[in-house]
Amino acid sequence: MRILLLISILSLGIWLRLYHLDISPPGLYADETSIIYNAYSILKTGKDEYGVAWPLFFRAFGEYKNPVFIYSLIPLIKIFGLEPIAIRVGAALWGSLALPLMYIFAKQVSKNKTVALLATLILSLMPWQLHYSRIGFEAISFSTLFLGCWVAYLWWRESKQPLIAMAWGTMLGLSWYSYTTARLWMILLWLLTVIIDWQQFKKHKLDLVLSGLAFGIMLLPLIPWQQKYPGSLTARFNQISIFNDKPSFKVILERAGETYLGHWQPKWLFGKGDTTLRHSSGVSSEMLAVWSPFFLSGLVFSLIKFRKKPIWQLIFLMIGLFPLAACLTQTSPIATRTIQAVPFFSLIIAMGVFCWRKKFILIIFLLITGVEFSNYYYNLLTEYPRKVWLPRHGFDANLGPAIKAAGTDFCFSDKVDQGYIQGLFFTQSDPKLWQTDHKANFKIVKAGAAKTECPGKIFIGMEKECLNPEGQVTANFGTDYCLILEN
Repeated sequence: MRILLLISILSLGIWLRLYHLDISPPGLYADETSIIYNAYSILKTGKDEYGVAWPLFFRAFGEYKNPVFIYSLIPLIKIFGLEPIAIRVGAALWGSLALPLMYIFAKQVSKNKTVALLATLILSLMPWQLHYSRIGFEAISFSTLFLGCWVAYLWWRESKQPLIAMAWGTMLGLSWYSYTTARLWMILLWLLTVIIDWQQFKKHKLDLVLSGLAFGIMLLPLIPWQQKYPGSLTARFNQISIFNDKPSFKVILERAGETYLGHWQPKWLFGKGDTTLRHSSGVSSEMLAVWSPFFLSGLVFSLIKFRKKPIWQLIFLMIGLFPLAACLTQTSPIATRTIQAVPFFSLIIAMGVFCWRKKFILIIFLLITGVEFSNYYYNLLTEYPRKVWLPRHGFDANLGPAIKAAGTDFCFSDKVDQGYIQGLFFTQSDPKLWQTDHKANFKIVKAGAAKTECPGKIFIGMEKECLNPEGQVTANFGTDYCLILEN
């Protein structure tokens, strides 16, 4: 019976992540086109858009993107071609992979199959994780690999096998390359695990050494990379760090404290969530509101019953410290930099349901969860695409159709956000020609220069560039027509 329930939950979770991926979210945003075009470039030439062969990190927009998610897209591009569905399916698969890992993790920690099934169901429905499973964010690969690190560690704890200790260290190292915040969490996780679970490691010092050695070997490629591309590993952090304007220690504490507390606000955790619509739908965005009492009861129950167990002490730390990476950046509460916390919240909510040990509580939980989730998911597929259709709200769903309407030879406004990479993707430009001569099937120009630089061609521009004082579409640039991207 439990096997059938698990299969049903996994099937439901996969279906929720794949259903109508072509509708919600609509279009792509610049980072997604950068990620998928570079994966396409690697597939076709073995080099990124800048001509770097098999890069460890991918240069983009003044920073460097991490390799795990990008390289994982290559087989999907082989299957689907250079199409938006390839990157969206990639995210859905990464998000779906977390579901069986969640079952294994919850069962190992709770020693209870019912709790494991509940935790898996909760994660499959959790808006926080589901949303990122439908968008081409690097973060979804990190959250899944982070959970995989826990499964590997718990597996070693049960078996005490040196090879599994090495597998755990290798998993930590692989996760390090998945997302920028993983660079903090992977090192911290290894250190906290060793400190809190020292009694186990003291008896198996060889395993401790092997796990650390495997972790270290995975990070060795960073040495030549950093020498060749100095500053690439800290480029993104330098852009958003709370330290980059050299504030006083008091200001640093105030910023970190405000961000930390902001992540614990009920309206963020169980309400509208992340205010950036690209990161959430704005409706039950991180966790369902009906889960809040079960989270509180699960937290109290777990603290009372398991507070002396090292594994649970680590889990409580993961929950208590979950906003840590976000606190080091100048940001409001943000779902992307805290997504590694979703398995632990899922586990605690499941414990909150289980601790009552009453069937009618379980039935009530499932009913109210179904009602609120249905509202969330309906909104995600209907209202959300309309809200985020335009770039100022999250995505640029007009861009792909506009480029297809323009054909293979047109002019692009330089005001389009990262227009060059958008053009490369949507025209499926030859990556080799771009790497060597910066040749593509379009030309980026200013609206005022279109008359001389692209006479007789279609100009794709923003609303203000395409309208005359009377509010009518104009072609007075000397072009055949002006396609508006945003209105």
